[in-house]
Amino acid sequence: FEVDLDGRYYSTHSPREDLLTRPSKDLLGRTVHDAMPKAQADRVLQALQEAHAQGWSVGAQICLPLEMGERWFELSVARKAQAEGEDPRFVVISRDVTDNKRAEEKVRQLAHYDALTGLPNRSLLADRCHQALGAAQRQGQCVALVFLDLDHFKHVNDDHGHAAGDEVLRRVAQLCRENFREVDIAGRLGGEEFVVLMPHTALREAGEVARRFLQVLADTDIVFEGLCLRVQATAGVAELQ
Repeated sequence: FEVDLDGRYYSTHSPREDLLTRPSKDLLGRTVHDAMPKAQADRVLQALQEAHAQGWSVGAQICLPLEMGERWFELSVARKAQAEGEDPRFVVISRDVTDNKRAEEKVRQLAHYDALTGLPNRSLLADRCHQALGAAQRQGQCVALVFLDLDHFKHVNDDHGHAAGDEVLRRVAQLCRENFREVDIAGRLGGEEFVVLMPHTALREAGEVARRFLQVLADTDIVFEGLCLRVQATAGVAELQ
């Protein structure tokens, strides 16, 4: 794209019209605020201002809603040579980096979330515990932890196979999401062990919530390939200090 400092399009070239918010011919004479949402347009203008000040700008990223779905783009901006008295013009190269962003998200997911259940893993849980504890100490409030250990889980794997065991773990994770509060953070420590971080919660209240969850778990049928499994768990509750 060739644009001025206000983000007005003077020429465009794209081998992929489907990656544009408007057809190329409809962009000419319009500004970036006409072509994309305000937050993204403002980011483009910031890159133009940076290029105006130093001659170039690289690395600005925007996410645009397209018919194919959201796509991420990285901008490289260069200020064109201009004669005295001419308004500044810029060449903007927009590169589709959606695949890179998805790969980054996958790496982040693997680093902080359990691959089987999608719950936070031990590393992320530890970080959230430190944050919750710090906030609780500043505000004079309580933080509780509920530990859940599935009873005789080894028998599920031995009797029905690891695929059935994986389905049980996924279902337990789902029940954790459904039966604790939105502010609570459920995670998987590993194996058949789960933990739920409950900010602003006293020990007695957390114990009551844990008892109710154990009953829900015991009453839930977990159906897998014609099997109807039921599991129970043992819970322990602690207060962070």
